Amino acid sequence: MKKTGSILICVLIILILSSCAAKTQELSFSSSNEQTKAVYDYLCSIEGEKALSAQQESTWMESPEYEMDYIFNASGRYPAMRGLDYMNDDFEGVNKRAEEWWNKGGLVTICWHCGSDFSGAWKESQETEIADWDKALTEGTEEYNALLKGMDKAADALYELKEKGVTVIWRPFHEADGGWFWWGKGESENFKKLWRIMYKHYTVDRGLDNLIWVQGFSHNGEKLNKWYVGNEYCDIIGADSYDGGSQSELYKTVKKVRANNKPICFHECGENPTAEQLKETKWLWFMTWHTEYLTDNNSEKEINSLYNSEYIITLDELPDFRNGEDSMKDTDISLNEQHSFTVENILDAVEWLGKVDGEINVPAEYIVDNGSLKKIDLEGKIFSLECHGTAYYSFLNENKEKYIERIFLFIENYSFEECKNELEKLYGEPVSQGEEPYVESLGGVVSRTDYETDTMRIRVETASKHNYITLEFKLKSNNS
Repeated sequence: MKKTGSILICVLIILILSSCAAKTQELSFSSSNEQTKAVYDYLCSIEGEKALSAQQESTWMESPEYEMDYIFNASGRYPAMRGLDYMNDDFEGVNKRAEEWWNKGGLVTICWHCGSDFSGAWKESQETEIADWDKALTEGTEEYNALLKGMDKAADALYELKEKGVTVIWRPFHEADGGWFWWGKGESENFKKLWRIMYKHYTVDRGLDNLIWVQGFSHNGEKLNKWYVGNEYCDIIGADSYDGGSQSELYKTVKKVRANNKPICFHECGENPTAEQLKETKWLWFMTWHTEYLTDNNSEKEINSLYNSEYIITLDELPDFRNGEDSMKDTDISLNEQHSFTVENILDAVEWLGKVDGEINVPAEYIVDNGSLKKIDLEGKIFSLECHGTAYYSFLNENKEKYIERIFLFIENYSFEECKNELEKLYGEPVSQGEEPYVESLGGVVSRTDYETDTMRIRVETASKHNYITLEFKLKSNNS
């Protein structure tokens, strides 16, 4: 019995250490910027605990927000992650929408359907080929130089996003093992060389320290190990399937490839898995494909149920990683008080939600505009305590003036429970509450409680490593 007990204890210790290892990943590119590291830390921390919602966009319907609006109208929430595609050389448009989504507080993932000359779109990705793989993959040849020149089109665009402070979950050369795209037609060894050339060129040569690299396999689920590019060349692995459900067998197959505990994502699907299925088959995220894949395969009732599940993370539930900061430091705690707009009761500023500059009584000198973000620093009283914070402008739809999308406040010398009690007096019982596991980038163990009205969501949040609490008022939609 003593021997059996010792064995059980050893097994338990191994399991605990294995679990901890899965939560302490490092990016493959050691020189990644701090913001990108924080995003990756967060992704690793939630794997197996929750799943991120994600949605691929289209650009040819009545609005680039076609899919996002469909989801919001069905559920009152937006996906945490937006999927984009550099196809047809739409670098300017993709970057614009990626930056807007990032500034909204969301995550961004980009793929690239293109031909073997890195132009065109889906048709060219399937109907073109590399004429001579040996020459194309041999440094110094004319073909190799042409390959790098083609890759540089996306590298230039990704560098622009780096300069804008946007972290990109980069998903190139997906479904290579399927053999239908040109990058998979040269078989696995050439594919791995191709991937590693892009990886080195983008990270070392071009200095792209804002990328999280995703290798996405196809639904085939066959001989995936021979297609795996290696631990040092990717950060997340995954697969896609349009056969419905959570595809548990495909997940298990991909998990066998997982070396060094890389997170696993469901990077394309047509019919969404349910929250209950995702609790069993623990994909880090699911990303629904665009247009009819979303609208024909997923009813509004199903989307509402999925997006309002406690297990599914939506845009409004993400930490804020912008400018290397996290959800507990959305602005610097020591704001420039000499240029803060004073409000007698800071809750009065909540009435600004949904309004543009001309609709609020704030002099222009207090409105900071750096081109990609507009904000107003605030100071005043809340619950009889001095408080300071920031009002942020944002927008999702093109050709619309920026409106105030959220008010973010910092409260010191006030307990989390006291703040919750005051909020319940104003907004009633909370709609959700809970804790995030310990994550260094989030400031320790994070406790959150959410309230809701017809027009806005209210979140009070505290972290074990901070001596203040945060309070966020966020517009559900543009009601202006």
